[in-house]
Amino acid sequence: MAAIQLKRKKEFQSSIRNYQVFVDNKKIGTILNDETKTFTILPGHHQLVVKIDWCGSPVFNVDLADGETKMIQVESTLNKGYWYKIFFYLIYVEFIYTVVSDANFTSISFLPIVFYYLYHFTLGRNKYLRLSIFK
Repeated sequence: MAAIQLKRKKEFQSSIRNYQVFVDNKKIGTILNDETKTFTILPGHHQLVVKIDWCGSPVFNVDLADGETKMIQVESTLNKGYWYKIFFYLIYVEFIYTVVSDANFTSISFLPIVFYYLYHFTLGRNKYLRLSIFK
């Protein structure tokens, strides 16, 4: 037999919900926030997908030999990367500008963050979670 050891990073968003683990389109279990779990499967080529509600990860192909264990990490991509930080920085700058200049807060800088979240819950729903080899 072979095994996949799945490590879920500790994250605030979706921390109270379980991720569902699928191997070859069959649910093999769930994983909690900040949990490491080992799933025993047959050796060979498999497709791993992790889902939360209607969102999930891209298909992650894994080849396992008999007796081999692959360590894979799963994490959310929602609040990762530089775009997320840039959007919140713009909101902060606009707010400070309105306080200093006594102008009206237009909240135009909220639009990119709204579209960012809409993308992750619609078109990018299968890129909501990221799977990577963990060492």
